[in-house]
Amino acid sequence: MWVPFCIGLLDMNIGRIYYPVKVLGYGNRIGIWVCGCNQNCQNCASPELRNASNGMAITTDEIMTLVNSINGPIDGVTISGGEPFLQVDELAVLVDKFIQRGIDDIIIYTGYVYETLLKYRVTEEILNNISVLIDGSYISRLDDGIGIRGSSNQKIHIFRYYDRYKNADKCKRQMQTIVMDTHITYIGIPNEREKI
Repeated sequence: MWVPFCIGLLDMNIGRIYYPVKVLGYGNRIGIWVCGCNQNCQNCASPELRNASNGMAITTDEIMTLVNSINGPIDGVTISGGEPFLQVDELAVLVDKFIQRGIDDIIIYTGYVYETLLKYRVTEEILNNISVLIDGSYISRLDDGIGIRGSSNQKIHIFRYYDRYKNADKCKRQMQTIVMDTHITYIGIPNEREKI
């Protein structure tokens, strides 16, 4: 899905933004989940984010205003979804804004494979600016219950902070429970047998 220009700024279709996320990368992270996905993975952990109409349009500048209002330490950003690369122009702008802000530990989850993303200039620019890409569609029968990827076919590409992420495919999974108003949200990668 391509989002049009809005008063000179790019809108992103966002499902939720949360801080601090402690289970999808190192330290206290900003979690950003986009809406809209074309992967159709069976037993998706976030089926509510598949439909683009479930999101809210928010500019990259508005996202950065939220980031700048955080009082605690920001060790990194994790962007997931949905499918972030369906909003590739907006994603490129957002990643650049984080880099300019001095936040360079950026993890992106995608259903596309790394080799496919390298074919496009704008995605190559994104990959040059992030620390980790976790690629590939989720396949429930390959969910081995370990690591910060959902299934063993998914690859964890480490571009920087190798010491932080060198065991990311072997670490124990953890879930974070968030209570917001009357809603409970789970953050993390559940084991296939734990999904409801």
